[in-house]
Amino acid sequence: GMRDGANGRTEDRFLDHAQACAKHGLPADRNQWLLGRTRGLERYCTARNGVAVGESNSRYAGVCPLETERQFLRGYDVGRDLHEARSRLAWLDGEMHRIRVLLEPRRDKDKDDKRDDDKQKHEKPLSDAERTSLAIQLGIHLVERERLSHEVFEIEQVARRIE
Repeated sequence: GMRDGANGRTEDRFLDHAQACAKHGLPADRNQWLLGRTRGLERYCTARNGVAVGESNSRYAGVCPLETERQFLRGYDVGRDLHEARSRLAWLDGEMHRIRVLLEPRRDKDKDDKRDDDKQKHEKPLSDAERTSLAIQLGIHLVERERLSHEVFEIEQVARRIE
């Protein structure tokens, strides 16, 4: 029960334990499990743990008692904000890499990498307009990346202050 509580599991989890015990002819003590789960929830239902749960993009199942749920959710919201900002930053980094690859100068045909040669034969070179458009997109992404990096930093500062 304590482990289930510390992991934010619902009371339905007891049924899994009861079935596993029954397969081995053992009784499952719901009251003892609930006592352990309550102690585990004391560790789970903190603002600091809320940050960790939100940051890992884990789901909150509404298991915290009313007296601790507010503080848990305060941390959880910060953790989710951090996860979302980092995810957007990672996507942006991927887009910038994709654009940079497209803008790379084409290699000479004299290179001995046959696969690249075959690939280049089938690639249509970018027009000047396409290169300009990609360069503009890259510039916009760079500005957005700077803004997002600052946002991540600010959210991280908030998360560090949560106790």
